Amino acid sequence: MRIACFFASLCGWGLQAALAGGDANNELSFLVMGDWGGSPAPFYTTPEQKLAAEGMGTIAGDIGAKFVVALGDNFYFSGLDDVESKRFEKTWNNVYSSPNLNVPFLIISGNHDHKGNVSAQIEYTSRDPTKRWTYPSLFHKQSFSVGTTGATVDLILIDTVELSSMNTATDESVAGYFEPLPLRSRSEAEDQWSWIEAQLSQSTADFVLVGGHYPIYSVCEHGPDATLISNLLPLLQKYGGHYMSGHDHCANHFVDPSGVNVILTGMADTCCYKPSNLNNPAIPAGALKWYASKHHKPEGVFSGFSSVVVTQDVLTVSYHDQKGQVLFKADPIPKRKQVSK
Repeated sequence: MRIACFFASLCGWGLQAALAGGDANNELSFLVMGDWGGSPAPFYTTPEQKLAAEGMGTIAGDIGAKFVVALGDNFYFSGLDDVESKRFEKTWNNVYSSPNLNVPFLIISGNHDHKGNVSAQIEYTSRDPTKRWTYPSLFHKQSFSVGTTGATVDLILIDTVELSSMNTATDESVAGYFEPLPLRSRSEAEDQWSWIEAQLSQSTADFVLVGGHYPIYSVCEHGPDATLISNLLPLLQKYGGHYMSGHDHCANHFVDPSGVNVILTGMADTCCYKPSNLNNPAIPAGALKWYASKHHKPEGVFSGFSSVVVTQDVLTVSYHDQKGQVLFKADPIPKRKQVSK
């Protein structure tokens, strides 16, 4: 059984120190990126990834971002071999080098990471000389507040590859890469599902965000994930949580009929996949509020990321292109209603 991280003060390398002191504007702001993993040697990165990193530096400065959430596929195409890999430096540290990004990066893994050595990425948390890389365990929870005494936020980061499995294809040129993943029962990953439900049921935070690699809903080529629809969505509905993901190289925003916001931001390395699941019956009618995909995006969008701003009363998500320009700003999300225990 894996040991998950329950307390940021114990598990995050300097995370609480980095967030100490509150915010003069009484806001908590952070960035979110998915599918940012560059390329193998000899390039290690891509032009689109570099552009998105520059935009992230700009927006991080504008909003005073306290941390970055990285939602998997950290190292294309087959993860890492070991903790000594040059790619920590060349695909990550050298790329996200803006002084405004000298903040903790909260990490989880995607399917490409699981094709390599995920344990090496976890081990790097204690090796990183910059003290930014924060990946204490396969799934982990971090807690924050707006200012020093304001609204509270729980961020629950999960490993959806363990929950939903993955296929063997390494990239989109391989047949079957976009085939839907099979529905898996909760019993196939019961340790993590029990941990997720415990974090949600025990949380007293005003806002609860769950972050994973695979999407619940997506209109792009990978499409919805049946396992997360069956097992995760009901927990979010019950406990008033919202969900962030990557995996599909595009951006989508949904509001489930129950009120759960589903945020897909998977274009930190490149944009975009086709919207081949626009009519997928697994996506409730009216849930899709906005999307950017191949042939459905403003001219000149090559990559992008998202930002989140939390005030005393609401949480607001914005989607940005690689220059930091806002592509879409979702309706503010109010504080959740406390669930009766």
